[in-house]
Amino acid sequence: MFRFLRSYGGSCGARMSNRRIEASAVRTAGGAALALALLVFAGMAGTTAAKAATIQTLLDAACFDDSNCTGERGGAVYFNLQSGKRGVTLTGLSLNTDAVGKFKGLKIYVRRNGGHAGFEDRKDQWELAAEGELTARGRNVWSPVALNRNIFFPSSSASQSTNGEGSYGLKIVMPKEAGHAFTQIALNGSKSVYQNPSAVSEPDIKLNFGRESSKPFTAPFNTGVTANIRLDYELGNVPSPVPLPAAAWLFLSALGVLGTHRAWAGWRKRAA
Repeated sequence: MFRFLRSYGGSCGARMSNRRIEASAVRTAGGAALALALLVFAGMAGTTAAKAATIQTLLDAACFDDSNCTGERGGAVYFNLQSGKRGVTLTGLSLNTDAVGKFKGLKIYVRRNGGHAGFEDRKDQWELAAEGELTARGRNVWSPVALNRNIFFPSSSASQSTNGEGSYGLKIVMPKEAGHAFTQIALNGSKSVYQNPSAVSEPDIKLNFGRESSKPFTAPFNTGVTANIRLDYELGNVPSPVPLPAAAWLFLSALGVLGTHRAWAGWRKRAA
């Protein structure tokens, strides 16, 4: 009898110990998943809450010959960007277009070893840095672009420029359904250089304009034009936000694990 009780007690103790280990493992996994999900949401909230600075050109498509100054659909604009001591992260983009509607296929190319001049047709000199969907609102109204990722530009002082125009060349290629609007330099107050802050010798960001073409990487490249654009940016290297579906999946998975733990504990309790 004593041996039976000892054996039975040992078996029960082992089962209870195993249950505690299983329950602890489930709680640990659930807690870790929930913590990860909360961190992701916190990161998203922080990125959303951070206020980006803005630099913009004149919003007025105009040319000296009174043409509409809108490029061909699917065309491109070119300009240079210089970043300050902390570097800048491009987080948003708006531009001017005659089109109305939503169009995918906008692309931003970056040349990181110097400006655009003389390299507009050299595909091997450019990297595809981001893509986006354009919400086109018509002429002389800012049309926002939802970018799929942020673009970081380290300080220009840390990157040697190969020409006097700027350290980074940018090329914005429009969707095939929309053309880019621009203003000829010196017309209606349009300038070739924009910087922010405007009255300092070492600004956070500086833009030098510019050229345009009817087709990307294809001559002719028309000079003396300022693309009508607005850039949202933040100082330093700002990670791209986590897509909402991915964060929601993590959060729901965490809740699922915790729910499974509760159901498992209830079933084992009833089974005992």
